[in-house]
Amino acid sequence: MEVSWLKQDGTSVKLMIQVQPSAKKTAIDCVFNDRLKIKIASPPVDGKANETLIKYLSKLLGLKKKDISISIGEASKLKTVVLNECQKDDIYTLILPLIS
Repeated sequence: MEVSWLKQDGTSVKLMIQVQPSAKKTAIDCVFNDRLKIKIASPPVDGKANETLIKYLSKLLGLKKKDISISIGEASKLKTVVLNECQKDDIYTLILPLIS
């Protein structure tokens, strides 16, 4: 399984994400322009959308919030999120059923 939005990097996984802040609810939407599109219910103000994204991914993937970080795109809709101590196949299995 090879997808453009999910890459293994040693013991970490990189997720290439496009966020849509100020949505009705926080949820995975689709794959768009080789990125996983995630709708975020928080506005892009004072880091609220980033906090919501990390909290959502933590709950969805069963990871601690401290093991999730935004490595690229803190102030952008296009982000690279690093998930520490996990495997690409496990993450793919959890996310795939949610992609519309």
